[in-house]
Amino acid sequence: MKIHFLGGAYEVGKSAFMVETRDVNVLLDCGVKINHRTEFPLMHKAKRPHAIALSHAHLDHSGYIPALFKRNTAPILCTFPTIPLVQLLLEDTLKINEYNRETPYFSRAQLRKMLHYFRPLSYHQPYAFHDGSEIQLSDAGHILGSAQIEFKSREGRVWYTGDLNTVDSVLHSAAAMPKESCETLITESTYGGRGHPNRKKLEKTFCNEIRRARDDGFVVLIPAFAIGRTQELVQMLYANGLADYVYADGMGTKANEISAEFPSYLRDGKEFAKAYQRIHTIKTKIERKRILKRGNIILATAGMLEGGPMVSHIENVLRTGMKAKLLLTGFQATGTNGRLLMEEGQVRLNGQTMKWPFEVQFYDFSAHTDQAGLVRHVKKANPEKVFCVHGDPDQLEEFVQTLKEEGFNAYAPKNGERISV
Repeated sequence: MKIHFLGGAYEVGKSAFMVETRDVNVLLDCGVKINHRTEFPLMHKAKRPHAIALSHAHLDHSGYIPALFKRNTAPILCTFPTIPLVQLLLEDTLKINEYNRETPYFSRAQLRKMLHYFRPLSYHQPYAFHDGSEIQLSDAGHILGSAQIEFKSREGRVWYTGDLNTVDSVLHSAAAMPKESCETLITESTYGGRGHPNRKKLEKTFCNEIRRARDDGFVVLIPAFAIGRTQELVQMLYANGLADYVYADGMGTKANEISAEFPSYLRDGKEFAKAYQRIHTIKTKIERKRILKRGNIILATAGMLEGGPMVSHIENVLRTGMKAKLLLTGFQATGTNGRLLMEEGQVRLNGQTMKWPFEVQFYDFSAHTDQAGLVRHVKKANPEKVFCVHGDPDQLEEFVQTLKEEGFNAYAPKNGERISV
């Protein structure tokens, strides 16, 4: 058996890993990397897959799959809620291309063709190949329908974590642990070199800060990732008695609808349904101006402040002189507007960089597990070889060293490497 690392090695983005046996080639994820430009995995160097196993919907794992369907006819194996979430994200990608007058890297015809090849699986439901090898999915605890992927064949057993969260959140239960040892583990390493704060204490601090801001007459701006973070915040704010003041805007509102349709994939589907029905949903540009009032909480899709409706809300705040507090709740990549705001208190709007006149706070509500959680997961899998992927170089290298000190044969591959296991 060999593993061909086509993307996602020594980086966060464009995850794509081909597991090759004598009879079957299985592609684990196939994403894109979006920063100042869109980057793609090395699919022109890859063998043709017999199946694509998709861990979850985020574009850094799914975004390049439609481009394969110019010729590809392989089934796409994933969980049930992953399908509408992928469709939501990819249709939005085409809309953005059209708005920016950019040439898309896949067509609507390819997207339609791709949708015909989805083969949804429940967790732990085996999918068998003609040679007797099989795939099973297990809960990854990351977002709605996220999965770890287990591939078994006569040549060995590979466990791929996808994006992993090993602790409970208000929205999802912790990731499933491997039930037996495996020969090869491919693990994400996003926070392989650091820890996270206590989740419950952080949630309490976050909600108390919102209450103070409302009492002081501020409008509270919360940029959030559309899939995963928005739904978690909806439920968190509801649980803390703040849902009546929440106005949700952007793609996250559609992801809320999809989440409500799959309650069994949530830690408490009934509780999320109550929260989702309680908040307000913004549907028009006129409403965006009307809800800019003291004490309101605006939860909007952000795109790390590179785009999305939150940018419009920021512009409205600056134009009207309304007092605001901005609370960042997720990772802000280097070079993005969100990182600029977090580190320098500045924001780029309409081609100009200006000072943000109000307070900005960052809360580490990561949907990725930290170093301690990753180490526990590796110990449970007890692999003969560990490949560390999906991390910035400093996080990867520290995590590899930590695993070596724990006695594991750990390695951080480079994109383009094909390694026998």
